[in-house]
Amino acid sequence: MEQKMNKQVESAFNKLLNAELWSSGLHLILQAYLENAGMPVLASWMNLQSRKKCEHFHKLSELLLREGGSIVIQSSGFDIPKWQTPLEAFDVLLEHERYMIRLISTFRRLTDPLCKEAQALYKDEMSIGETFIELIRLLARERERRLPFDPSYN
Repeated sequence: MEQKMNKQVESAFNKLLNAELWSSGLHLILQAYLENAGMPVLASWMNLQSRKKCEHFHKLSELLLREGGSIVIQSSGFDIPKWQTPLEAFDVLLEHERYMIRLISTFRRLTDPLCKEAQALYKDEMSIGETFIELIRLLARERERRLPFDPSYN
């Protein structure tokens, strides 16, 4: 007799899948905002993050479907933010990263073998502190690319 997938595990996977999908969109919106704000290095980094989120979505989907689970995508009703400054955008990113870390931490507590397999996707994830250190490093490189007489230098 075929064993049905644990509903708690299936629900946890779907919650993480939806978060990864939403996260990818947020990073793409941040990419566009940063490109328009004249921060191409940070915009490029956001694009890489979005791609990583899509990769997570794809791999998690494969695992869930392989085990007979169902994927349930929820409508996000995502509004495009109207940030006034890059700092406002980064505040949203910080809050989002905190949410993702809480969600992934909850997912890591599940002991199902399928969850353990999925957790390998997150073993090398950066912490919030490491993420913002990297952002600061990118900002520093962005500043190095500008000439001292550039009005945006200061």
